[in-house]
Amino acid sequence: MSEESEAEVLAKINDLEEWYQMHPQMPRKIDKRILRRFIRVMDDDLEQAKRLLEVHYKMRNQFANIFIERDPLDKGTEQLFKLWDMIPLPGLTKDNCSVAFHRLRDSNTDKFNFTDGAKCLIMMFDTRFICDERISEGEISVIDMNGCTLGHVAKISWRELRIIATLTQDGLPAKIKSVHYLNSPPFMGKLMRVLKWFLKSEIVQSMHFHLSPHETLYEHVPKDMLPFEYGGKAGKLCDLRKFWQQRLKDQRSYLMDPEYWAIDNSKLTESSPSTSSIFNKY
Repeated sequence: MSEESEAEVLAKINDLEEWYQMHPQMPRKIDKRILRRFIRVMDDDLEQAKRLLEVHYKMRNQFANIFIERDPLDKGTEQLFKLWDMIPLPGLTKDNCSVAFHRLRDSNTDKFNFTDGAKCLIMMFDTRFICDERISEGEISVIDMNGCTLGHVAKISWRELRIIATLTQDGLPAKIKSVHYLNSPPFMGKLMRVLKWFLKSEIVQSMHFHLSPHETLYEHVPKDMLPFEYGGKAGKLCDLRKFWQQRLKDQRSYLMDPEYWAIDNSKLTESSPSTSSIFNKY
């Protein structure tokens, strides 16, 4: 990036920060790295970044039990990470996208808690956003469905799934580029018919189903970016898991500080964007 363009970026960040500070209903604290992310994900459109910021924090506070009331060290989080890998992989693709890997480690449905999974997913996003040195142009997810059963589906909170889907599509400073499923179970078709009620058509169209990583996944995700266990060079899953669990712990004070997340509802204005219309779209 040239010095001139860097200066322009800094000017926009400062403008957005000034706007943010003039709106007392917003959380008291925000990092400039987060402001930069909101600007970038809206293609450097400052007005759209402002709107996304307002929508983002209103949605978080509307469902604070998932998006604000969390602790990387609580029992639910600890249990979740014993069952489920959700690991941002190192590096970026050639088109500057980040890749996250997901899989069940333990298929025991008695241990599966969807709410804890939702909390951990958003904590992982928040940690990545504050730690990433570079802002990616899109988010790619690779999900290994091996071990997923109808018992897991039965424990999904459809209300919470709708909330998570809405935040990630309309309120998160990130763009979903594609989602790749490995080892899909026989009931995947029926599950997708339900999921389509919660997802935008462009998200559904971005989904790909692969019999194995060796079939067609490498056409979309660089092989070297995947974990060793999937033919890549990103490292062993156990090491990647430990790294991100520790990173969440290191960011615990940030993740749990309400001054970074809680809005003052008494100071909301009539011009603040409503989230009801967003939720009614799905």
